[in-house]
Amino acid sequence: MPQSLLGLLALTLASLISFNQQRVTQQSHKATIRDELELAAAGTAQHVMEMIAARSFDEATTPEKVFRLGLIPVGAGSFTRTNDAEFGRYRNNGCDLMTPGNSMPCDDMDDLHGTRGAPVEARLSDGRVLPFTADVEVSYVTDPGSQTPSLVPTLHKRVDLTINSEHAAAPIDAIVSITRVVSYDPMKADMDSEERCGPIGTSGSPCGTSSSTIPAN
Repeated sequence: MPQSLLGLLALTLASLISFNQQRVTQQSHKATIRDELELAAAGTAQHVMEMIAARSFDEATTPEKVFRLGLIPVGAGSFTRTNDAEFGRYRNNGCDLMTPGNSMPCDDMDDLHGTRGAPVEARLSDGRVLPFTADVEVSYVTDPGSQTPSLVPTLHKRVDLTINSEHAAAPIDAIVSITRVVSYDPMKADMDSEERCGPIGTSGSPCGTSSSTIPAN
């Protein structure tokens, strides 16, 4: 009888040790996956942020507007106000955050304000992808170092980008959250307009007619 009890105790202890080892292994595996998700999400966030910043600063500075008006905005007086219907107007219309050229109406930064659950992905070396979702908030700030939103248009817009995942190993809250302040650059607006529409004042542009069209000789 004592030997049977000792044998049962030994079996119980062995089972507990095996269970603990399996639990530690599972937790380690989950932690590894979570770290890889965070790394992939961070890279995706950087790419998406670059694509957001590459858009025109405002509707008034898009290539078509610049070409048709025949001038490049200098101040913030003509920029979209936050209470205007155009501020965030395309957030629910499938704006492509990875490749802006696939959704041309989303042509300036504040078009993305209020975006929720937009699909983005990390492309792996073996051809597979890791799906994520992105939330975007855009607001004016008084200067590049400010964190307080401005109620009136300025030359600076702050972009708050959050990357999430539905993967079982992902944390409940956001995987990655990054913030960047983008300042208006008239030279970029001029270069973007000339690249897409041609020099201001020329005729035969795909962007229509410029108010400063120079008559042909």
